[in-house]
Amino acid sequence: MMTMVYIGNLDDPNFNYYGGKEVYNGNIPKRRGEPFPDGKDNVFRFVSNQIRSEIIPGRQVDWGASVAPLYPMEIYEVFKEFYEPKELGMLERRLKNLEQDKKYALVACEL
Repeated sequence: MMTMVYIGNLDDPNFNYYGGKEVYNGNIPKRRGEPFPDGKDNVFRFVSNQIRSEIIPGRQVDWGASVAPLYPMEIYEVFKEFYEPKELGMLERRLKNLEQDKKYALVACEL
């Protein structure tokens, strides 16, 4: 099983954060950019546990996917203890390219 964590758009027309008839049939937003690398642990397991434990707000949106709607700075906060400084710097540069006053989908999914 392949797993992935990435940033997606909450307003993706093929995605419904609150469910619906397609909720367990590929209901995940399309990926923006590269997936997140593993850090001190498996990134998929880390983000999934953060959502499941309600440490960050989010929900299961598909049979193998969870999404947390977060602002770019909130995404940075999620990973600041997870990544080493080099990876954190790369993430920070990526997040600066996003609209700072818009929420994005932090997606953890099984493919």
